[in-house]
Amino acid sequence: MATLFDVGRSFLVSGKPFESLRIYAKAIHAASDAKTITMAINSIDTLVALQMESSSKEWARRLLLIGLATKFPLTSDGQIALKQLSKLASTLHNHIKSPLLIIAGGCSSKVENQMKDYHEFILKAFSGFRGTVISGGTISGISGLVGELQSACPNTMRTIGYFPKTKKFLVDKRYLECCFTESETFSPLEPLQYWIDILTAGVDPSKVKLIGINGGKVSALEYRMALAFGAQVAIVEFSGMEADTMLLDKDWNKSANLFSIPPNSAQTRTFLTQ
Repeated sequence: MATLFDVGRSFLVSGKPFESLRIYAKAIHAASDAKTITMAINSIDTLVALQMESSSKEWARRLLLIGLATKFPLTSDGQIALKQLSKLASTLHNHIKSPLLIIAGGCSSKVENQMKDYHEFILKAFSGFRGTVISGGTISGISGLVGELQSACPNTMRTIGYFPKTKKFLVDKRYLECCFTESETFSPLEPLQYWIDILTAGVDPSKVKLIGINGGKVSALEYRMALAFGAQVAIVEFSGMEADTMLLDKDWNKSANLFSIPPNSAQTRTFLTQ
């Protein structure tokens, strides 16, 4: 009988990286021992002999290494995974401190007007937050609202944006810091990189909180990766697209670390402080 890890590998080989990463995230979430994840990593390493797109393989490998390090940190395999990940960390990992909040969601120009509806919600809900905030770093959508938040809270918040090096012209200069990945376009590499930096910084994944609003296929992976790694994930109800899909996904919506919240500043503050 095929395991979730086998299904993830099958999607990877057949050129469906996003589907593969979704399945791998679920496999990590369900894994009961470190060896199953280690075997999945070894299985991906054997794909080097195949003429397949290398970036997809590397995304999957990094996802599994992060899963191994977060799910089984006290095992020898988990420690080895963390050492490998530390070699991939950006210099910004030294600036990541708890409390840590990730704000993910719609950044496409197609949802720009809709995201503006959350302007007041974002500013009120997070105005009292003190700590590190990670988001997309661009001027549009949710990422742009995080830039506004940084301007409103210059002394209590450190915002860090993660996005492709080819998109530097989209950088929101209100962010205090930016990490440029080697990706040619927005991809899973950005959330994978910030999780590598989070772990290398020594932040406990269970203390990390993610707020999800709307979002496309990259955000869909962000939500599931955060759940698989043990973070607390709050999805804003009825915000559309992949946020709504996440709350209806039977593979995930019973997760103990997944929360559904209305666009209400009081309830969001409760989530941030609980």
